[in-house]
Amino acid sequence: MKKPLLVLLILLAAITSKAQNTQKDSIYVTIENPPEFKKGDFLTFAAQNILYPASAVKDHIQGKVFVQFIIQKDGKLSDAKIVRSVSPDIDAEALRVVNSSPPWKPGIQNGRPVPVSFTIPITFRLNLPAQKVDSSVLLKTNTSSNDTTIYKKTDVEPEFPGGLMRFFTGYIRNNEKSKNNEGTVRVAFVIEKDGSLTNIRITQSLSESADKEVIRLITQSPKWAPAMQNGKPVRVQFSCPIYFPAR
Repeated sequence: MKKPLLVLLILLAAITSKAQNTQKDSIYVTIENPPEFKKGDFLTFAAQNILYPASAVKDHIQGKVFVQFIIQKDGKLSDAKIVRSVSPDIDAEALRVVNSSPPWKPGIQNGRPVPVSFTIPITFRLNLPAQKVDSSVLLKTNTSSNDTTIYKKTDVEPEFPGGLMRFFTGYIRNNEKSKNNEGTVRVAFVIEKDGSLTNIRITQSLSESADKEVIRLITQSPKWAPAMQNGKPVRVQFSCPIYFPAR
């Protein structure tokens, strides 16, 4: 009887060890203290380090690449991948910038550092020559007044207080109350000249409850720093994905 009992104890120990390792290796999406980029705003770092691909410049390709990556327990980034593409060359440059990032301050859960999954947008925007058609204007409801002009591209982009990263990791994650929803809702809205958010609409639905929660979050958002065009605040169209992790 002793030998079978010994084998059983060894198996139980192996299972326990495997379970502990699995728990240690869990990748978090929502945590108590989200990771932080040590040198300010990561999106500013990305914008300053982009080397615009020559092929994209030639073909006037621009847009937002969404990159997903893991911030490990030591703050290093790994497993970067494209989750929303613009073009092969721009995608490759976005991955290069992410992989060149210095270590972050890691996320903390229950007092210990843990790996955290992140998804961020990296904007690629060309400054087209003046003689080109101005593609920055998305909509004009009254050509005699700039008050109703909505831009999709501006000299200075709008910014959430503390940076766009804080919008996703701080405001959204700390305030969302969705239950029994897992997936992504895409939302579009206009950031007004005073930084308030209007014209909120869902462009990719997940469920009625998740959609309503996103509308609530955007409606109650603090004011943003407005976009600037030619040194003046302007209205700008903005869209982003809101991810609801499994509960």
